Amino acid sequence: MRLCELGELGLLRELESRALIVGTEAAREAARRLLRVRRDRVRVIPFAPRDAFTPDGPDGAEERGRLGLPERYLVYAGRYDARQDLATLLRALAGLAADGRPVALPDAVPWPPRILLVGASPDDRAALARAAAREGVGDALAYAPRLPDARLAALVRGARAAILPVLSEAAGFAAIDAIAAGTPVVASAVGALPELVGAAGILVPPREPERLATALHTAWADERVHARIAGEARSRAARRRTWADVADATRRVYAEVGAFD
Repeated sequence: MRLCELGELGLLRELESRALIVGTEAAREAARRLLRVRRDRVRVIPFAPRDAFTPDGPDGAEERGRLGLPERYLVYAGRYDARQDLATLLRALAGLAADGRPVALPDAVPWPPRILLVGASPDDRAALARAAAREGVGDALAYAPRLPDARLAALVRGARAAILPVLSEAAGFAAIDAIAAGTPVVASAVGALPELVGAAGILVPPREPERLATALHTAWADERVHARIAGEARSRAARRRTWADVADATRRVYAEVGAFD
């Protein structure tokens, strides 16, 4: 028996195990394609959010005060490596700034959208600040260090949307956490994200700044669409999955394949 994430699948060579457990249908398809594992041997057990990510709790006002954030902001709490697509995000912001402020946007709401980047190292932050300055959108970005779960959950809960512009994504933990907090997601339509986000967000192709700009504009300024995707996120948050559920499902697979015989 193996319990894997997609990032580990390329290293898996011992295929004599009786079941391969993955967290998403995207990982199941990757296992079939890359490892030629039969579909009936790959079991999907969806992951769960971290305990702090619930729709109930602080709305982020205290954290916003600490960080100097406006009331309306977007949050990125993903990785800072080759899998992310933050260069496209910066180009999308530059495009929005060039297009000008939407007429119907309330005066109190900043434009272009303000984005909080959480968890960047000092080197990553410096590189992002330089890239944002080149695009002329440095003022649209705010930064926070890596935060304890409860503080991060409050910021995600209070955000207009969570954003995940990425090039690949196997597990989608940031999307799982955001939706569990009742926050919609704007994400790249890659890997596990389409199945995880669904109607609780807006999906766009990676490396397409114009499409991402349109999605950000919609999530930021279109109240009707935002109400719809936020409502779906809150509805799904009410059907909460826990890591105890994941453990129970995993034990059932072990029992089924006779791993404890």
